[in-house]
Amino acid sequence: MVAISSSTMQILWNGTPTQKFKPSKWIKQGCPLSSVPLLHDRVTKSTLSFVVEKVRHKLQSWEVRKLSMARRVTLAQSILLTIPNYFIQTMLISKGVCEEIEKIVRWFIWGCTIGHPKLALVGWDSICQPRFCDGLGFRHLHYQNNSFLMKIGFNLITKDNALWVRVLRKKYRLKEQLPEPFAKSQYLHLWRSLSKIWPFLCENLAWSMGNGTSIRC
Repeated sequence: MVAISSSTMQILWNGTPTQKFKPSKWIKQGCPLSSVPLLHDRVTKSTLSFVVEKVRHKLQSWEVRKLSMARRVTLAQSILLTIPNYFIQTMLISKGVCEEIEKIVRWFIWGCTIGHPKLALVGWDSICQPRFCDGLGFRHLHYQNNSFLMKIGFNLITKDNALWVRVLRKKYRLKEQLPEPFAKSQYLHLWRSLSKIWPFLCENLAWSMGNGTSIRC
């Protein structure tokens, strides 16, 4: 750990100044720098269990039986399904986490409570259809997760001048415009997540006319 140093100073000790020293500010172990956990190991279902708990905790402040169907749908779309958005934008989360969150949302939509389950009148796949297809416009979290990652991958290929792209390309020595799949264990979770959707991304790319600087000979 490296200290944050400032200017030198002296202390009067029994009327005599001590030798000059540099005061240091240390960050104690355990002091939270961010509310987001710093992940170093493999991301599993248990790793992101706190996201599921956040969704459950949000429901505790709502009285489901007093909410209309339309209001429950609105709350599910605008609040419950936006809680995991921060995490699914930068890492590939397991299907188990997505299914667990979607299960909680389904129960809430149909007015289910603990000990009082209800029959779902419409399947989840039908609810996730667009409104012009008689759905409610919900989205599968797993597909939304893949879409976010594909957006990052597309920007990595097309935005050469972006600072974050230049830093990551320099760090991982990616010289080609369309790098080969990468999934080394020492890479960040973002890179390992991108490696899972990379083949599908490459299959759906189309070249546009340019100045020829990004063409591999």
